[in-house]
Amino acid sequence: MVAIRPAEPRDVETIRSVARRSWHAAYDEFLGPETVDRTVDEWYTLESLRAVIDGSDHVVSVAEDATSGLVGFAHVGPDPEDEGLAELYRIYVRPERWGEGTGSRLLADVTERIEGFDRLGLSVFAENEVGVDFYERQGFERVEVRAIEFDGECYEEYRYERDL
Repeated sequence: MVAIRPAEPRDVETIRSVARRSWHAAYDEFLGPETVDRTVDEWYTLESLRAVIDGSDHVVSVAEDATSGLVGFAHVGPDPEDEGLAELYRIYVRPERWGEGTGSRLLADVTERIEGFDRLGLSVFAENEVGVDFYERQGFERVEVRAIEFDGECYEEYRYERDL
């Protein structure tokens, strides 16, 4: 049975490990494994993860079970440009655990714990079919399609929102 709980600073190394495995599964095909490793190294430093977990305006939850340990995490915080919008910055589950409902439970937990917002938004690579499918099943509506530059390449990105 997977338990959902608030993240603690002691979780940061495992969070980064889950992120790396999930990023490789979701993004290797179109970003390449070297870009994935570089991105995880830059975006998931232990210091930055600790800062978000300790931050009063961000919510980070983890999913763990007694057998496998930490299997997923989600991170929500304020959007810097829209005070009514919370941003789903990260949600990842170990690829071998996809389809078990852990992502749905993590999303429900962080959206229940975040306060003072009326909407939740996120951005996802259009080529991330697993992510796009997950967000659409969770009731998010696509509000924008845009071209972004990532690691020197141009990609299509979808912007989603839903009411809280």
